[in-house]
Amino acid sequence: MNYKLSILLMILIFLIGCNNSQTGISTIKVGKTGNEVNAFIGQDLHFKTNIYFPEGIKLLTVKFEPIKKTGWSYVKDYTTDVKQHNQYHLSGVIPIPVYLAVGIYKLCIKAVSEVGETAEEETEINLKVDSSMPFASKIDVGLNAKKDNLHLESEITASKKIKSVKVQLKWGSFSKTYTYNTGAMIGALQHIFHEHLDLKDFKNGKYDVIFIVEDQEGRLFETKGDFIK
Repeated sequence: MNYKLSILLMILIFLIGCNNSQTGISTIKVGKTGNEVNAFIGQDLHFKTNIYFPEGIKLLTVKFEPIKKTGWSYVKDYTTDVKQHNQYHLSGVIPIPVYLAVGIYKLCIKAVSEVGETAEEETEINLKVDSSMPFASKIDVGLNAKKDNLHLESEITASKKIKSVKVQLKWGSFSKTYTYNTGAMIGALQHIFHEHLDLKDFKNGKYDVIFIVEDQEGRLFETKGDFIK
């Protein structure tokens, strides 16, 4: 008898635990540790949280912007993802552009239930420059008048010294990579990268330019641009 009661009690505790979710949005966890307060220019900002409404989740949006609410902002709508869910684990990534100013930013998550109940959770994040990582300014991309010569320029800094630069041009399924790992740039702390690429044999279209810097310790930094031929 005692054994049966113990089993029933364990089942009851389990069921109560499963239904003991916090209504609304749980505390936002930032970064790999979950409690980071800093993010870095040119790097990804990782975050996660849980959303729960017994009646179901109708809307879910994420916004990241300067605390003064001026200039650049990032907004993403997760409504399609939460459709027909009453509980949702949100794990997101915000790519931080290289041209943003340092300072205090706000990450805000807002949810609305199927019956109109709203919940909002926010946290402040200090956007900084990570001086230990390689860094490249936003890649300057330009075509000549004939559209057969591509100009590329970026200012690179690397406290652990520059090892190489890769430039990838992508258009649909087409991809071509140019690697630069010789010359005065290699082993330097700073360098103004300035190169021209011959595009005579390239088809017309919109191309993405991916600019990747690697330092002597294997750490990477990436910035992007595009052009239309």
